[in-house]
Amino acid sequence: MISRLFLVKSSTSHTAADFNIKSFASSSGRMDVIARAIISALRLRNNIRKNVTFLGVLEGPPDPPKLIRACGEELHYLPDCEIEIAKILVSLLKGNNVRGFHLERKSFKTIITEFFESSEYAIYYLEKDGVDIRKASFPSDKKLLFILGDHLGLDVESEKWIRDLKIPIISLGPKFYFTSHCITIVNEELDRLKFFS
Repeated sequence: MISRLFLVKSSTSHTAADFNIKSFASSSGRMDVIARAIISALRLRNNIRKNVTFLGVLEGPPDPPKLIRACGEELHYLPDCEIEIAKILVSLLKGNNVRGFHLERKSFKTIITEFFESSEYAIYYLEKDGVDIRKASFPSDKKLLFILGDHLGLDVESEKWIRDLKIPIISLGPKFYFTSHCITIVNEELDRLKFFS
């Protein structure tokens, strides 16, 4: 099965465990978007997607940038509750080891450049004005990386940089969806390609 990576750039998510889980969305710089994206990327109803890696670039205060990496192949369990994911993220940001999760200091441009310069990956940017995902042709011999923005979308500078790199743009249709919903749709479309091929 083709490996998939989802990279979400969060311009406001906090980069320290300085938020209150009871008011997770408002006190964390909307890290709830990251938590829901992790669940959408990696969780099935009764299983974990072992072929998926989630990457979240956090750019909020007080110490950006931070990269959260969640690897499906390393996970034995992943909660389907946003608050339980928040507890994992707090532990990770406090410097604790959490199975399947890794914290690195890498910027959005650094991590994208690493993938861009590797022959192992085919990179796509999810945006409304792209090619219909159902008409796109995905290579079977590469890992697929999908770039998404958070609730604010990508900032103008980052989007221009991606377009300058000539990274292909994929569209999920004419509507704007939540980040986590976009990930669910991509997973479902790729599952269908595999199932019906």
